[in-house]
Amino acid sequence: MKRACAAAAAFLLLAPLTRAATPAFRAGATLSWAGNISRTSDPAAERDATTLDVTAAATINRQITRDWFAWAAAEAASFTDLDFERTNHAQLGLRGGLRRKFGLGPQAPMLDFSAGLTRRLARYGGSGGWVADAGVRLSKRFGETVRLGLTGEWQQVYARHSTFDTRHTQAGLDAAWDIADGWHLAAGLGRLWGDVVANATGPTYAQALAGAFGPSVQAYYSAISFETNQLYGPNWVSYRVHARGDSAWLSLSYAFNDSTSLTARAWSIEVVNRVGIRYDTEIWSLTLAHRF
Repeated sequence: MKRACAAAAAFLLLAPLTRAATPAFRAGATLSWAGNISRTSDPAAERDATTLDVTAAATINRQITRDWFAWAAAEAASFTDLDFERTNHAQLGLRGGLRRKFGLGPQAPMLDFSAGLTRRLARYGGSGGWVADAGVRLSKRFGETVRLGLTGEWQQVYARHSTFDTRHTQAGLDAAWDIADGWHLAAGLGRLWGDVVANATGPTYAQALAGAFGPSVQAYYSAISFETNQLYGPNWVSYRVHARGDSAWLSLSYAFNDSTSLTARAWSIEVVNRVGIRYDTEIWSLTLAHRF
């Protein structure tokens, strides 16, 4: 009931923006290869996968005053893992935000606030539920070609199973450079603090519970939420840990015109949980995006 009320409240807050306004539509598709998508600490058990993300959104923008802008969006997305179908899911959500521009011209600093509420429909029901998030971003352009940004994010997942009931905060720094006509280079660094869902084979997790990896791991892994769900194979276990995550990414984009772009991106992600167990992931992706 509380989640339904939250969804209704979000709709009522965003509805005024939709009056007498024409929405803008955008869609995108991302094909990725993910190394250690299973987020396991045992290199011998790592699972790699090819995935496809498809997104669509309708957005409405409105200028409130000379310096303040507001926007609202209805979003839909689907995630398809071509190797491990039990991780597939879809999302439907509402999102809104405010932008404050400090001054005139393209080099004026901008401060953005955003928040969203999303319904997650998962092939494996235990990971489905509601996702609430909020973010703030400060950005500034330097000269005609360089832009820097600072980002802070918070996310809470209200999942059906406690293993997937996670909360985290994240901070990031990014830089972008318009290197030539149509070409755009960007890079970023990020750090996450909070809950992460990791995975292990059944025998590996049983060893952890039995103390094979030391008393601190045994005590911690016995106290956290875990379940056997076969997401990445027979007897695989998912478990929720408190962790710190560091990420770095680099992207290169080409804009064919004002509406269509193609972006290649590489991610490197390192997660270390509370008792020092580490999970490394790499992602290489190609995204085609279009605005209608």
